[in-house]
Amino acid sequence: MTQTGPVVDSATVPADAEIVARPDNWYRGKRLIFAIALILGGGWFAYDGWVRWPHDNEVALKVEGVTKLPHSELDIKIQKILAIVLPPLGLLWLGRIFYTSRGAYRLRGDTLSVPGHPEIPIDSVTQIDLSRWDRKGIAVLEYQLNGRTARFVLDDFIYVRKPTDDILDRIKARVAPDEAAAPAA
Repeated sequence: MTQTGPVVDSATVPADAEIVARPDNWYRGKRLIFAIALILGGGWFAYDGWVRWPHDNEVALKVEGVTKLPHSELDIKIQKILAIVLPPLGLLWLGRIFYTSRGAYRLRGDTLSVPGHPEIPIDSVTQIDLSRWDRKGIAVLEYQLNGRTARFVLDDFIYVRKPTDDILDRIKARVAPDEAAAPAA
């Protein structure tokens, strides 16, 4: 893919520069750790449910005078259920992480590219919902292209914050220049 200008992540973004907001490594990393924990936890539960706990019960049965087993059948069954459920859940979670943060937001001149949408000319943006921007860093933009209306989300938690903010600032300056100038004043 060719670039029309340099990729810039500085505080001053020239109007002709390409702005690229890639997925945030911190966002992906934290969720990746959770997915790995689910998968490894499933392995641990599998070991307990099929190997260790039944072995503990066999050893306890061989000892004379034992009236209560260390692990009930219900306990072992729960371990097996968790072993079956957690790894696929971890894989699904992992897939969702990488699907949610796929691609990049890219603003080249007057054209915006966001994952899952065709290239969007800034002039086709008809509405910007900033009701969750200050609190959560989520802006919902609506655009009309080829007679079709669609929405996309700019989220500065999932994608790197500074370039995402720069992209939104440039879109606001073009679509709603009065509102874009108001916070600066």
